[in-house]
Amino acid sequence: MSIDYDPALVEQVGYNLDLREPNQQALDALAKALGTAEPGAEFIADLATGVGKTYIAGGLLDYLYESGVRNVLIVTPGSTIQRKTIDNLTPGHPKYLRGMQSRPMVITLDTVERGEVGAALADDDRFKVFVFTVQSLLRPNKEDRRRAFQPHETLGTAVRTYLEQADDLVVIADEHHVYYSGSAKKFEAAITELHPLATIGLTATPHEASQSMVVYHYPLSEAIADGWVKIPVLVSRQDGIHDVRTQLADGLTLLDAKREAMRAYCAQVRGRKFAEPVMFLVASTIDEATEYRDLLIGSDMLGSAEQVLLVTSEEPDATLALLDRLEDPDSPVRAVVSVSMLKEGWDVRNVTTIVGLRAYAAKSNILPEQTLGRGLRRMYFGSDERETVSVMGTPAFMEFV
Repeated sequence: MSIDYDPALVEQVGYNLDLREPNQQALDALAKALGTAEPGAEFIADLATGVGKTYIAGGLLDYLYESGVRNVLIVTPGSTIQRKTIDNLTPGHPKYLRGMQSRPMVITLDTVERGEVGAALADDDRFKVFVFTVQSLLRPNKEDRRRAFQPHETLGTAVRTYLEQADDLVVIADEHHVYYSGSAKKFEAAITELHPLATIGLTATPHEASQSMVVYHYPLSEAIADGWVKIPVLVSRQDGIHDVRTQLADGLTLLDAKREAMRAYCAQVRGRKFAEPVMFLVASTIDEATEYRDLLIGSDMLGSAEQVLLVTSEEPDATLALLDRLEDPDSPVRAVVSVSMLKEGWDVRNVTTIVGLRAYAAKSNILPEQTLGRGLRRMYFGSDERETVSVMGTPAFMEFV
């Protein structure tokens, strides 16, 4: 099948979702690319973190549905972004994309055996959106029985096979740069082996090997200038002291100042809800992250374990659940310490201080930009208040910023 370019539909979808100008332009560029693409084409929308790529994904779903597509696969690089994506597509959830018209059946490997999912898979008219991690699509070895490759009771075939056979499958690859980095060739192959009608990548940091695929580019510098994101403010000491303990103490001082300013603003402006400002730290290893957490909970700093959230690959699901409540007024968390779990796809607006303490490769801008992106989302959108995020850290991190 073909997906003809429909500018009126792009306009209508943008109106329904109240898309910001750069997101509307990105949706239009992607729709034009779909209209002229050969089967199997791949292209990218490159937009700065914090501008709202999630809404582009929602707009794409509505556009594809109205264009006759009934099978879309959203691929995420990990469970954190997968969970966020599911929340975005779940009516009634605080993160739901209000304004979406397509109301898809959202299918994950945890829900695929349900009766209503089996009925949807057998219904050619039902709009189905599969939300899978890319790891779940990798071909299994002899000892590994991945659920995507196991026969479905109702269909008599595996979900992976269903996707391969769908002639209208469109893949939306969130954080597209992940599938082109270093050892990720298997990730790239897991997507291309599905033979989709098209693959659409969304990212703030395209991999250099995929630059020719970019059909829309909206850099961080423009997003800052246009007021869509917070303004990064670089913080350093005149005395040149930059040991870890001093940086953490300075970060907490900045946090206290930001709290006072935010409380005053919320008290003056009706409808503005206060949420505790949060400091975000990035470490190189789990041992380092644990050391920083222990410093922060010391009596000379925060003095409380419940005020510091350590997020690593070894943490339980309960810890990740606390991340979803950081914007709640009653959240006790004032600092989040992470290794690499939260470098992308983490939507929290009340990060107001970033401390980059991990080592960054001299020639790589992807990790520093993803780290900076955790604090760029604005809290008080629609106001004239110019919000800032304080940034401090290692010399290499500060040089990049």
